[in-house]
Parts: sequence; C-alpha cells; structure tokens
Amino acid sequence: MLDGSWIRARELAGHPSDRSTRHREREPAEARPHQEPSATGVVGCRVARCVASTRHHDDGAEADRERDQPRGDPEEHRSREARFPLLAANLVLAASGRPPAWPTVRPTAIVRVAGLAVGVIGVTTEETLTTTMPRNVADLAVLPLAQTILREAQGLRARGADLVVVAAHAGGRCQRFEDEHDTSSCEADSEIARLAADLPAGSIDAIVAGHSHAGIAHWLHGIPVIESFAYGREFGRIDFTFDAATRRLLQRSILAPREICARVVEGTERCDEDAIHPGVRWAPAAYEGSAVLPDASIARLIAPAVAGAKAQREALVGATLAAPIRRASHDESALGNLLVDLLLHGTPGADVAMLNGGGIRQDLPAGPLTYGALYETYPFDNHPAVLTVPAHELARAVAANLQRNNGILSLAGLSARATCERDQLRVELRRTDGRTVTDGELLRLVTSDFLIAGGDAVLAASATAPGNVTLGDETLRDVLARELARRRGAIEPRSSFDPASPRLLFPGTRPVRCPSP
Repeated sequence: MLDGSWIRARELAGHPSDRSTRHREREPAEARPHQEPSATGVVGCRVARCVASTRHHDDGAEADRERDQPRGDPEEHRSREARFPLLAANLVLAASGRPPAWPTVRPTAIVRVAGLAVGVIGVTTEETLTTTMPRNVADLAVLPLAQTILREAQGLRARGADLVVVAAHAGGRCQRFEDEHDTSSCEADSEIARLAADLPAGSIDAIVAGHSHAGIAHWLHGIPVIESFAYGREFGRIDFTFDAATRRLLQRSILAPREICARVVEGTERCDEDAIHPGVRWAPAAYEGSAVLPDASIARLIAPAVAGAKAQREALVGATLAAPIRRASHDESALGNLLVDLLLHGTPGADVAMLNGGGIRQDLPAGPLTYGALYETYPFDNHPAVLTVPAHELARAVAANLQRNNGILSLAGLSARATCERDQLRVELRRTDGRTVTDGELLRLVTSDFLIAGGDAVLAASATAPGNVTLGDETLRDVLARELARRRGAIEPRSSFDPASPRLLFPGTRPVRCPSP
C-alpha cells in the first residue's frame, strides 16, 4: 500500500469479472471490512510490505521534508528496524552510482499472490534532493524515473513476473473521478503523467503514486494510475482479472479513492468533519457490502501516544481568529503573510522574514486557536535562522521562485515588484514605507533552517555559510504560538493580505515567463 492505494489480482476460471462477488481480504489497518479472508489474492496485502523508500515521510506535496532526521545515515538506522523490504530503485550513492548498502533496501521485489508473480519497483521523485534537508542527501543521487523503471521492469519480466507494478513517491492531481478514461481534469504536466508518457507501452502494468497528496484514478498514457490523497484516510484500488488456466491478463479496472471511516452520514459515503451539523444522522460505514471496523490492535498500539498528545493538542494558544485564514501554497495568501509577520515580529533586529509555501499545510480555522490547529498548519520542527544577505541575493531568490511552480515565498518587512526586462525577470524590493532597497544593501533575514540548508534551492550557498547563520533555540511553530498569543482582538484575514495591494506583484501567473525579444 502507498498512501492508501492498493492493487488486487483475481484469478478467474475463464469467466468475466463480477465485482459484486469479490471479497475484501484486507483493508487499511485503521478501518477495514470485517470478514474472513477469501481465496481471492490481494496484491495490496503483500505489496503493503514493499514501499517506495524516500528521504521524508509522505510534500508534498513539498513540505513533508522540512525537518528530516540529521545525517549519520538515519535511513540505514530505519532500514535495520524494518521487517519488510524498502524499495528505492533510483536512489544511489553519488560517488559510485551504486545503491546504498542499507539493510532491507533494494530496487525491486517479487511477491506471490493468487498464484501470480507480482514484481514491484520502488522509486522516488526526481525532486528528492531539493525537497528534503540537503544535508540528509548530500552523498546521494536520484536517477531518472523512466530510465530506471524500464531497466528494472525488464529485469523483473526476465525473472518471471506476471505483473509489474511501480510504487512511486511521485504524483500528480486529478479533480474528477467519474470516468477513469477522462483525463481532462488531470494535470497533464505532472511528474507522474510525464513518467507514464515516457514509458513504452506494455513495459509496466500499473503505477501506485504518491507525494502530491492528491487523487488520481485514471488511465494515463495507457497505464492505470492510482493515488489516494494523503495520511491513509482515503482508499483506492486497481483490480486485475486473470485467466487462471492461461495466466493471461483479461482486464484492469480502477476504483477511485474514497474516504474510509467507521461511520458515515446516512445515505452518503461522507465521513469528514464538514458533514457534521445539528441533526445529522450517522450510519455504520460499509465497503462493497462489508462493515468497516477499526483495527483493535492498531488502536491499542497508538492509544498511549494519542492520550499523551491530546492535552497539548487542545491547549489554547491565546489568539482568536475572526474567520478562517486560508493557505495557498503556490500563490500569495493571508496565511503565508500572517506567519511571516509573526516570525518577523518575534525576531528582534530582523529586517525581513521569509518562508516557503510548501511548509504551510492547513488553513487556520475561525475561533479560539488551539495548539493542535497551529500544529496542523505548520507540522515541522524547523527552527528560525537569522543571517545577513545582500539585497540583490534576496531579489534573485524571489525572481527564481516566481519562475517556478513550487511553493511560493512569503515575505514580511519588504514587498517585491517583478518586471520583465527583455527576456529577464527583474525584482525590485521595497520597504513597507515604499522606499526602494538598493542592490548593495545588507538585510537581516529570518527564515527557516530548511531554506538555510539549501531546501527548495532558494538561497545561494555563499549566503548561508555557517559563520553567517544564527539558529534559534525555539521551533518556528513555538515562535508563531508565542507571537499569536500576544495579538489583541480577533485576527482578520484582511489584516495580512489585501488582494488589491499584494506584497508580491509580478506579470501574469506563476511560473512567470519573460518572452524573448
């Protein structure tokens, strides 16, 4: 399983697939239908033990990478704990080009399910080296996805694999799921779509995607792809139907992700918090006719941790929000601006604060703010870092960010005006009183240690030399909590973002392109 997505193989004695007669052998651990295992083979039941190895837990869309383990081969330590293979076919040592010699880590695995040999290839996004703490991957290289997968798929076929499935920590995004063949709502240029386009027909049989925290349940360039959002809350499937006598693949079908929980709003499949309102009627949840029940063993395992976190989660920060404050990871937002305002105010002597949009994960809800809500908004243990940078280096970083489509940079203390001069994007920085900042001015910048370490390739190495950086003792989140507690009155979204007067003004939309003359 990867992000709640499963693949299942069914052997049929020459008759068509009948979904109504299929039985679930196993569901996600936190809530699975309760019934006895059947003879139907479930690849997911075994593939769950063959996951794509990545350097961060499942960035985002970008930001699940913010505060990774310190170097000293944390992956080797984790791999020693694993009782299952960790698959990382395109992760190699930069010096030798060979796979890391970590216990249980390998490029591929073959599992036996329903009499079939299922080959699994694990890969990670080609963005891994810039979307995780750089010091954690300083000795590693990431090989191209399509080239790696094609090589490994050929090897698996030669070893007798009936199916070849890719488990990829790389993803995309689709908005509609009514028709698995209708890709009009899917991002055509996503990493997983480009990968599917690059693979020869028939080289693999399916892709289980991740990383983007979004949904896919579509045929992309002739390959069935499933991605089931994030955090294990949704569950999606690809079903394979085989002829038992000839071992010939008869059919592949994709079942769109749906949220799995123990109860739903009566008459619907909704179990999200937005469905809760006075008078709502709940009903037990079912999946293809089977009751969805919590897994008692998992509940017992996590109970002490849940109890320990409950009090801190419910603790009041001391601030009240007049309305929800929204995030927008790729565009300027009220939430991004609020957080950098708080960081700047909480850092004496700083001229400007900057954070990356990928690190901001949830909206802040209206009402009295709890620490748990703040944690969900910024769930990383990054620390603030203060350094001196020339204004031209900060302007270069903003220009580079505007020309990319990753998380946007939020600024406090300065605004930025970007214009095209011939084929170059030029950024002018201005202070809050409207004065232009000259290129040679030195600015005291407070940001996150993730960006200081080279994350998102924002700051030049010369600006982040160790002698120029002071790390704070508190986490960034705790600085934000402290400054929020000092705010008086209800916080309004418009206090940090006025769409008529943005802090980042640039031509067109991101990624900005300046046409050649």
